[in-house]
Amino acid sequence: MNRLARNRMSESHLTEADVRRLLDPAQLIPAIALAFRDRYPSVIIPQRTQTQLAHGTFLSMSCYDPLSAALGMKLVVGSREDRRRSKS
Repeated sequence: MNRLARNRMSESHLTEADVRRLLDPAQLIPAIALAFRDRYPSVIIPQRTQTQLAHGTFLSMSCYDPLSAALGMKLVVGSREDRRRSKS
């Protein structure tokens, strides 16, 4: 397979395989953090809270922007089965 064919992606979306092939998490994560700090300097983002449940983990992630009086919250429940699937 030539390089052009190897780098070709669907025009409408990226697959998980495309993302894994194209992005390096060690570079991506700090870049995203820097972009958010630069774009949203007034946003307050407390550390994520994590609670172990009988069959998984509950995550709570909040943020607040005093300039716009906006509050955001992300709540996630992940199971041990989810973790096993994501590692395969």
